[in-house]
Amino acid sequence: MDLAIRVGWLADSSLQAQQIGSFRQFLVRSPQLAERLAQVRDPTEFPALPFVANSALPERWE
Repeated sequence: MDLAIRVGWLADSSLQAQQIGSFRQFLVRSPQLAERLAQVRDPTEFPALPFVANSALPERWE
């Protein structure tokens, strides 16, 4: 028997999954970046930032 703990969505439907917990995600930036950039007022502004990534999301932000 194999056991794996994964975070995210189950992509392979031949696997069986059991939820054992949950988590929350937050978008953060360093104080230095906050000083250099204007305040973000709308989520549509995120792609213009120097770097935004989360490999667990099904779609990449660009």
